[in-house]
Amino acid sequence: YYSRRYIPGDYQNFTINTNLNSTLKNLWSVGIAADYGANQNDYYEARVPGAVYKRPISFGTGFWVGSNSAKMYSASINFYYHHIAVSSGDGYEIYINQQIRFNKKFTINLSNTYTPYYNYQGFAYFNSNGNIIFGQRNINTVENILNLKYNFNNKMGIAMKARHYWSSVKYNQYYALLTNGYLSNQVTNTQSADNNVNFFNVDLLYTWEFAPGSFVYINWKSAATKEDQLVNDGYRNNLHHTLNNPDLQNNTLSLRIVYYLDYLSLKRKKK
Repeated sequence: YYSRRYIPGDYQNFTINTNLNSTLKNLWSVGIAADYGANQNDYYEARVPGAVYKRPISFGTGFWVGSNSAKMYSASINFYYHHIAVSSGDGYEIYINQQIRFNKKFTINLSNTYTPYYNYQGFAYFNSNGNIIFGQRNINTVENILNLKYNFNNKMGIAMKARHYWSSVKYNQYYALLTNGYLSNQVTNTQSADNNVNFFNVDLLYTWEFAPGSFVYINWKSAATKEDQLVNDGYRNNLHHTLNNPDLQNNTLSLRIVYYLDYLSLKRKKK
């Protein structure tokens, strides 16, 4: 993959990615992958038109394994490791998915994602002089999604999705972005760019096909958002504070009716 800007035609990035996938005789799936990224010109991370950040060389490798999804219980796991040369940045992506299909009516699916990044560099803030300040930071992100689906019959069913997303960013060092795209020596921090954010969503959807191509949808949504700088507060505390603060929650209920009208059948009736 090779990328340049359109106007002006400056080089942006060059990446090589390769992967090998296979399905075994028992219908399990396995795969491995690797990628290499050359030095990049990032024209967006600085948040200022015309400014550029020189991203260093990076590479990564990973694998995935998945069992037969036609079975009552199936699971898969994905693991990926990413390394950035200059800052000694290490990133990990771990994804686990599990599904239980009790019968044709009832299915439960649970997915868990954990992505810790250490010593990654990126935009932090603008200081009082308008200078672009970057930081070396640790990022921890957790996403858990639970899906429940129950079909009463072939025309009526209910589905629920609950999702919690938590991400914390803790800065260890700060640098000024120079005009040549590289970072200066460590600068004295004048403000903290640490950030801690939670999103919790629940979607409950009832579907009824009351006529061919015609549906009734009843949807209840609950959403809660919490943002602060408590980056050292663990996952359990973040989930607890997000769920137990009524001021953070927003609930909506909607009704939608879709009716399919066959124009040709009406035309025949008129004749």
